[in-house]
Amino acid sequence: MQVLEAQDALTNANIRKDKMANLKPRKEVPLQTRKNTVQSPQPAPQQVPRDEKAEAWRDNNSWFGSDDEMTAFALGLHTKLTKEGVDPRSDDYYGKINTRMREIFPGQFDSGIDDSGEPRKKSSTVVAPATRSIAPKKIRLTESQQTIAKRLGVPLKQYAEQVAELARKQN
Repeated sequence: MQVLEAQDALTNANIRKDKMANLKPRKEVPLQTRKNTVQSPQPAPQQVPRDEKAEAWRDNNSWFGSDDEMTAFALGLHTKLTKEGVDPRSDDYYGKINTRMREIFPGQFDSGIDDSGEPRKKSSTVVAPATRSIAPKKIRLTESQQTIAKRLGVPLKQYAEQVAELARKQN
């Protein structure tokens, strides 16, 4: 039951945000037109209890509602966590959402600090060197290299020799 209430609250907040974003000032209606207009009573809108944690989280995550991909992913996380029984009003809930969002979208967040405020350790990947110690005996020119050689009026063999010499100097 709480899950549905939390989802409703989140949905209502998103709807209110969209309405506010699309809100345009009304045109002034002349006084005579106003007198002729009969106003029908409108049902009072349902009061949704404010979730201050949700509002604070939304304020701290400006991408929510403006970046469709990230917003959809966050809503999917919400559904998953609530199905697992995580209380959407708990600090654990927001911690899990923040952690997962940073894992999936690392480029959208401050790269030097993790959720706890501690400096994040950068993982290093060990790879083999990109070049060989011995230059290859055959040189294959790319299409762009061939085009450059033709524009310069240099024979392809001579251009390939220059490329091979540069490769040897780099090693």
